[in-house]
Amino acid sequence: LICPVVRSFHNHAVMCDVSLWEPGSEDDANAVVDQGDEAAKWLSDFLKRPNLRLVFRDITCTRVVNQKYRAKNQPSQVSFADGMQYLITSRTSLAQLNQKVALNYLPGSNSSEEQEAPILTMDRFRPNIVITGGEAFEEDDWKSLKIGTCEFEVSHHCPRCILTTIDPIRPEKGTSKEPLKTLSTFRKSGNEVNFGVYLIPKKLGIIRLNDVVIPEL
Repeated sequence: LICPVVRSFHNHAVMCDVSLWEPGSEDDANAVVDQGDEAAKWLSDFLKRPNLRLVFRDITCTRVVNQKYRAKNQPSQVSFADGMQYLITSRTSLAQLNQKVALNYLPGSNSSEEQEAPILTMDRFRPNIVITGGEAFEEDDWKSLKIGTCEFEVSHHCPRCILTTIDPIRPEKGTSKEPLKTLSTFRKSGNEVNFGVYLIPKKLGIIRLNDVVIPEL
């Protein structure tokens, strides 16, 4: 599908509101731009789901971080993400998770029906900042951090959903039990299993590859 983007300043632009979770909640995205009937029909036909619409988040759109997690006098606009602007994860934490997953598939272990342990890649967790080095899951204890010229406050853990059980390289295989099965053995909090932490921006700036991460405990 090649779809020229309809912007809010176009004469034929149609604005609408989008509910990501509960309709009418603070989490709604307001004044997004509908991309027209042709794109909508293509999506509906391809996904075999009627009445789908494609929308674009233009500068007219307003959607803010949940008030529970919003920092006073800090940038609060968020895109179509689950609910926060930034999610940070650690390669060291992922390595430990993969080690624990592999143990479940050793001969004699109470493994699932899957024959081989999946090798989990970071794209399953969809972060926008990935760090290397340090101890596994040490990010749990951070209160704030600096990367490059940016400063962040750590908000809360990221609860993981069933989307992490889909291999993005081979999505046709559908869902599996991992990583949620293994995460639930050592990363469970209440009814949630966590991987990664959400960040609230305190000072915007530039982050470059290999910048040093300076956490504050």
